[in-house]
Amino acid sequence: MYKQSGISLFSTMLTLAIVVLLTGAVVVGQDRLVEKWTARALVSEMQDVGMMLYQFRDRYAAIPGDDVQAKEHVGGRNAGAQGGDNLIDAEGLSQWSTNELDNSAHEPGLFWQHVRRARLDVGAPIASVEYNAVQGRLGVTSGTNIPTRPAGVRGDYSVCSSRIGGSVARMMDAEVDDGNATAGKMWAAEEEGRGSVSSAKAPTPYENGKRYTVCMAF
Repeated sequence: MYKQSGISLFSTMLTLAIVVLLTGAVVVGQDRLVEKWTARALVSEMQDVGMMLYQFRDRYAAIPGDDVQAKEHVGGRNAGAQGGDNLIDAEGLSQWSTNELDNSAHEPGLFWQHVRRARLDVGAPIASVEYNAVQGRLGVTSGTNIPTRPAGVRGDYSVCSSRIGGSVARMMDAEVDDGNATAGKMWAAEEEGRGSVSSAKAPTPYENGKRYTVCMAF
């Protein structure tokens, strides 16, 4: 009788199975890290909006987008009829983030013109839009044409960011709030089609595979 040598078929299959499982775990781990990084970048962008607003206010005693002396302060367009009330009004329009250029009196659009002319943000001042880390819209408003604020949330301004996947949106919420899309200072509503939520819509729970417009009060 001869002693069998070499690797058995069972051992080979077991080794391959382990390699596949480890490879899958690495890929899943990498995807998770990318989502976590994306969530942090999106949160940072939203927090930066608040910082720009307060820096502009401290410098010029006015709110960017609402500044009736923007031409004198930064060489930009003055806010329109609703300017000077320390709010970022939507001037009766539905969008908190607009495609209009700097000839607009739309205060959420003028916000970007004013902070860019004040060198608080990079980008062409003529553009009244900003894009987030996932190529959705980033904007700020005092209006109500956004995912509806949960009860008890205070603050004159809402910064919103769109086109965010459910798992990333949940991570964002968990990082700064309670992880609940329907409560707290960060909330969200599911988007329909390709557009961001630009009308009053009740918050909806996060689900993987869906996209959300996420808002935060300050």
